[in-house]
Amino acid sequence: MAKWIMKTRRIFVVIVISAMFTFAQISTAAPVLTPGQDVSVREGDTWSEAKFVRVEGRKYLVKYPDGTEEWITADRLRVSGDVGTGETSPVKPAGTPANTPAKPAAPGGTAISLEGPFAEIELRALKGVDKRASGVIAVKPTTRPSAAFTDLTPSAGVPFTRVEELIICPDTPGIVVAVGGRQGDVTPLTCIDINTPANTESRALTAHEHRIVTAADAGRVVVTRPESFGSQTLHLWEYLDGQYHLRANYTFVAEGKNRRSDEAILLSPTRLLVRSGGDNFLIDLRTRKQIAFIQSGDIKLHASGQILLTSKGRTNLVLRPSDLAILAELGNGQSSFSIDPTGTYVAAGNGRSVTVGKLATKTQTGQIGGLTRTGKMDLVGPDSLIVDGAIYYDLKTGIPVWRYKASNDKSVMLPNGQMLYVATVDGRTMICMTTVPDASAAGALTEASPEKFVISPGARIAIVGDLGAIGDAAAARKNLETAISSAGHKADDTATQFKLTVTTEAGPTGKFAVREFQMGGPPVVREVDAPSTIVTTVLTKDEGVIWKRELKFSAQVIINRRQDESLEQAVAAAGKPNPTRLGALDIPGYVVKPEPDGKLATLGESTLTRIGFVADKPADD
Repeated sequence: MAKWIMKTRRIFVVIVISAMFTFAQISTAAPVLTPGQDVSVREGDTWSEAKFVRVEGRKYLVKYPDGTEEWITADRLRVSGDVGTGETSPVKPAGTPANTPAKPAAPGGTAISLEGPFAEIELRALKGVDKRASGVIAVKPTTRPSAAFTDLTPSAGVPFTRVEELIICPDTPGIVVAVGGRQGDVTPLTCIDINTPANTESRALTAHEHRIVTAADAGRVVVTRPESFGSQTLHLWEYLDGQYHLRANYTFVAEGKNRRSDEAILLSPTRLLVRSGGDNFLIDLRTRKQIAFIQSGDIKLHASGQILLTSKGRTNLVLRPSDLAILAELGNGQSSFSIDPTGTYVAAGNGRSVTVGKLATKTQTGQIGGLTRTGKMDLVGPDSLIVDGAIYYDLKTGIPVWRYKASNDKSVMLPNGQMLYVATVDGRTMICMTTVPDASAAGALTEASPEKFVISPGARIAIVGDLGAIGDAAAARKNLETAISSAGHKADDTATQFKLTVTTEAGPTGKFAVREFQMGGPPVVREVDAPSTIVTTVLTKDEGVIWKRELKFSAQVIINRRQDESLEQAVAAAGKPNPTRLGALDIPGYVVKPEPDGKLATLGESTLTRIGFVADKPADD
């Protein structure tokens, strides 16, 4: 019988926040609608028919003829006009003049400042089985814009030269908040409306040494964090009458001690997701009560605002924002992963390679290797991956096709499948959304000649080295042949131009710690030596290195220990090389000829200008 042993890790976390004043709800008058009433919903530049179901806060639930339901904001909703005219009129809150926001009440009549009072909310890391959702992921797609490039820069300009953060508003996914660098106590920001650019608005938040970390309700509600080291508070603000007003202060406590929230995402004006101590908690700000919990890694928001992405151990998870229920569980948890705007395909990367698959069936549709690193990934389509907003990879071939260059830029994938860039162009801050890959990149991929690559599929590669040092020479060779053929090449020991050389050597010795329980006493932490082995694989062409990987074998968080095996023996066994891992080597199918300066080589480059990305390196150079 196998025993599973896990490294010592603190799992139980409690964050406490006790109420010192009543949270001021951000008020909005209900629209004049009745359940079952016919409405029209804007999808990009078209309108879809639906029926109104109900309203909660500033969100309206509508039901489409096919039975699907969606929460939307008032700016996307229109009600029927005169019978037979086909005209519609936008929904307006009842009793509220146009462009005049309703003023919320003061928080319990208590004066509030950044110094207090503070609300305290108790969060508990609940033990038990994670909640799972039935059904499939249903991300309602947004109509793709007709223009390949749209300049969204306001006519009055952007009030900052350096963008610090781009924040998607989950409850209004057509809105992106661009946060500029703080100027004294003032943080400038621009609320970008990709559907109606005329509604894009620049604002400012005044708070001493505070940073905006998340936003909702089209940027009308934001949360800030003090920039001082070790700060443990969050602060909620609402935009009314041309300025942001402080509405609530929060502190976090774990096991009776103040704790810092590592991350925060406003899912709506009244729902806050916070991460602390390796756990994630969903809070209802109206009641200051925890409504959901999941133990997982960093949580990212999908471009649609309709799903969350996270990882738990060696598994990637797709979560439902309303209750953190698991919608999908993907094996082989990776450090980076991205889901395309429609919620159909998923890309997962481990730093060197990326695997792409269909989310519903969990079937793999492609894999690329040989990446310098994966970085921030945006899967803009089933065959198109953008890394760090700059490098376009074609997922059918694995080729780094094109480099998109912009100065002082930040980028984010939009729910319509395009990329939003905020960058410096001609000395001014520019906001734009554009389709990538563009025509230049597509043309380069179609017209690329073999002379562009140092290796391409079909190469014959000789396997060189002492495979016996890995333990089982026959198994090692078989797995290396699998890795070579997966990249489109062929293993051939008579080959002289391409060689894959394998070397094995002892790695550093570390420590492996376990917590052992004793009868009648507290648990004791025990440490043992943890040896390791390094297996290096180098691919050469005419003796020149074109690709290299190192595999480290050592005891990780969990080891498999047999009943007749000591802890020392199990840890030592984990440090011996396993030939099976060689079959997963991310040997590249294509390698573009390197650039003279050593940067990642692509088939071409474009620079962002006032009219969009313009190619500055012909693909046939």
